[in-house]
Amino acid sequence: MSLTKRPLLWFFSCLLFTILFAVTEKLCFDTVGLSFLTLSTQCLFAIAFIGPRNVSLIKVYFTFSYLLFSYIPWFQYSYGTVLWGGSDFSNDDYLITNLLIFSSNFFVFAIYLHETRVARKWKRVLKPGPAKQGRTTLALNVGLIALSVASFFAVF
Repeated sequence: MSLTKRPLLWFFSCLLFTILFAVTEKLCFDTVGLSFLTLSTQCLFAIAFIGPRNVSLIKVYFTFSYLLFSYIPWFQYSYGTVLWGGSDFSNDDYLITNLLIFSSNFFVFAIYLHETRVARKWKRVLKPGPAKQGRTTLALNVGLIALSVASFFAVF
């Protein structure tokens, strides 16, 4: 039996691997390190329990978020690596950025759940017929615009 058929086992296995690997690599477990661990836990939970069991766009998003927004920056923070040759970020910068990423991930999660619930409701109401391309709901459009605006202001 594969681990994808048992999402709880998959979640705890990956979380245990993340923690053990972080301990063996001597990553920091201070406030910023714990915020990276929280981001990793959120992403692993989403990968395990959201969406279909096979590959989906939401799982790709959270895999990307796990690797490039939580795990790799945790290494860079712990080892003091700065890739662009400037000065290092302060702890407050890391905490604020991790809070914004956590909020963004939660927002994506909420929009995804809302859209799948709406899609299931409409699937029961509408009769099967030819698929219509390009249909989006107002909540999805407003959510994506709000996410874009929040990301824009977070950068500047």
